[in-house]
Order: sequence, then C-alpha cells, then structure tokens
Amino acid sequence: MSIRDMANAAHVSTTTILRFLKKMDYSGFSEFKFALKQSLKQPSKAQQDPSMEPIKNFFQLVADEEPFDNKIEQAADMINAADLVLFFGVGNSGRIAQYGASILSSYGIYSLPIIDPFQPEPFSNRDFSKTLLVLVSISGETDEVL
Repeated sequence: MSIRDMANAAHVSTTTILRFLKKMDYSGFSEFKFALKQSLKQPSKAQQDPSMEPIKNFFQLVADEEPFDNKIEQAADMINAADLVLFFGVGNSGRIAQYGASILSSYGIYSLPIIDPFQPEPFSNRDFSKTLLVLVSISGETDEVL
C-alpha cells in the first residue's frame, strides 16, 4: 500500500500520516513499511496482563465443573424471570453493583443499583414479588450487606 492509498483509506492527508510517523520516531513511510514487515515476520508474543491471572485461574478451575454451569444457568433464569433486578453493595462493592446494573441494563433488563444501606423503604403498595435482589460483597464480611 502506498502512502496515498493509506491516506485515502484512513480519510486523512498524506501529510497527516507523515506527521504521525515522525511522532512515532520513523524517518518516513519507507522505514515504517520496513519495520512493519519485520514485525510481521517475527512470531507474535501474547501480551500477558498480570491483573487477569486470578480471573483466568478461577475460570480454569470451574470451567469443567457441572455444578458451576448449573448455577450460572439458574442465575440467568432468575434474572430473566424478574421484572426488576436490584444490585446492592456498599463502598467498592457498591461500584461493582453499579457496574452489574449497568451491564444488565445494556441488555434491556430493568436493573438498578442501591449503594446506600440507609435508603428508606418505598411506601407504595407495589408488588415486589418478581424483584430479584443481588447482594454484592467483595470481602463477604460487610455487615450492611449481610
């Protein structure tokens, strides 16, 4: 691909590409193409994110376990059967609760986070029988959640 072809494909000018390459410490487009060809010849190394190791280990442990799959299916059935899903958490667990509610909402499931343990009960005569409450506690020892 020539620099003009790349500029047209990216909807920018050739000057913009040259400025970008200069900021990336390439002397020109030819040097960039050569470096790109060299990098494609070398076997790629998978980038390891050390923060993901605990999560990977957890899923490797439970991946083949039948009861885990059953529990996930049971949780999905409970979420699908609910008219409203409330996520409750305090502190950092509250942030996870907000994230969980946001994820379900993005799938069209009516869900809300509750992060205040002292929030008053509603006075309405609303039927809450089809409401699912998901309690989130990172430590498992938060008194307000327990």
